[in-house]
Amino acid sequence: MLQVDALGLLAGTPTPYDLVFLDPPFDEDLVPEACARLRDGWLKPGAWVYVEHAADKAPVLSPEWQILRESRAGRVGFRLVTTSV
Repeated sequence: MLQVDALGLLAGTPTPYDLVFLDPPFDEDLVPEACARLRDGWLKPGAWVYVEHAADKAPVLSPEWQILRESRAGRVGFRLVTTSV
């Protein structure tokens, strides 16, 4: 398990993962960029990405991302997404 700055890590050499957790600062709108970078070799086929975001402002992801589940708990929204890589 890695706990690092996602965009910093994603600027480096890809290592494919099965499961990724993204919990960026909600007010910085980093999820779309992080998800775009994940598609550049960081995900194994069928990988899942768990994303947390402000409940009232869900991130807009490009169409290749499929939402498997989504919900909210108080002020936090969350999604489980996947893409065909």
